[in-house]
Amino acid sequence: MSKYKKHIFELAIPSIVENILQIMLSTVDTYFVATIGSLAISAVGINTLISNLYLTFFIALGTGVGIMTARADGENNKLRVRLNIQNGLLLTLGISLVFLILNLLFGKELLYLIGKDQELVELAYIYFNVVIIPIASLSFMTVLSSILKSLGDTKTPMITVFFINIINVILDYILIQKYGILGAGIATTISRLIGCLILSLQLEKKTKFISLFKCRFSKDIHEMI
Repeated sequence: MSKYKKHIFELAIPSIVENILQIMLSTVDTYFVATIGSLAISAVGINTLISNLYLTFFIALGTGVGIMTARADGENNKLRVRLNIQNGLLLTLGISLVFLILNLLFGKELLYLIGKDQELVELAYIYFNVVIIPIASLSFMTVLSSILKSLGDTKTPMITVFFINIINVILDYILIQKYGILGAGIATTISRLIGCLILSLQLEKKTKFISLFKCRFSKDIHEMI
């Protein structure tokens, strides 16, 4: 195997494993809420569909940020790397706020589009409130992961998702017994927030982007969009 193929595999395999582990977060929730009943399984399933829909936006955003950051990193332009990270995170915040408003205003209507049964929707809405409304936890985790990958670090996102899966299992086991499906949602959101923190700290270690971070877009934001 040539050194180039070996390098591609070293980058690709952790990313594949990370994607599998990402799916496991909601799968674990489904497994644990099965003890509550079939209605709870369906409620988590409805929210997983909505979460996956939002995820397509965040993957696209992460790709755009990643391309710009990788280009700047290839040019060894550290300032441009930081500015691209700044643009990407601000853009992620803006999109997350839009989704937050939509979720607050039309959350239950969105659930009724997928599940017609009122009892199912009411149960799904409990999970929706703690997982889908604070969707920023998923959006920032997706984009931060993409940025780290664009800098050649695919192992940190994989290890981080593995770690938060363990946290999610532990929290699911503890919280579902006390709070039911609400506990499952809390466990998922807490796990994702921890993931965001870990990825942010690792990105700061690599780029020192926080010291130059400003709450405004740079001039080339249109390229990223």
